[in-house]
Amino acid sequence: MVAWSLTAGALPGPWPAAASLALGGALLLLHGHTHIPAWEVFGTDNLYLNPGSVSIPKAGTPHSYMTLENGVFTWKELGGEAYHTLTL
Repeated sequence: MVAWSLTAGALPGPWPAAASLALGGALLLLHGHTHIPAWEVFGTDNLYLNPGSVSIPKAGTPHSYMTLENGVFTWKELGGEAYHTLTL
């Protein structure tokens, strides 16, 4: 089992130190609010995920979203094409 943390809003400080605080011991941080998709490794074996935005993507990124089904995170473009998958 993978411990994960979910936040929707501004992180409490500069990246990546704030992300480490938001994790609270979890290995995976799922963060929304920025409308900019991300799938980044940081710290020691931590993963930062941001689904982006279906309605108002920013920074020239595509309309995107993430699903979690049967223990698998999938980051997809609005048309359904998968960018990344992660099995928990």
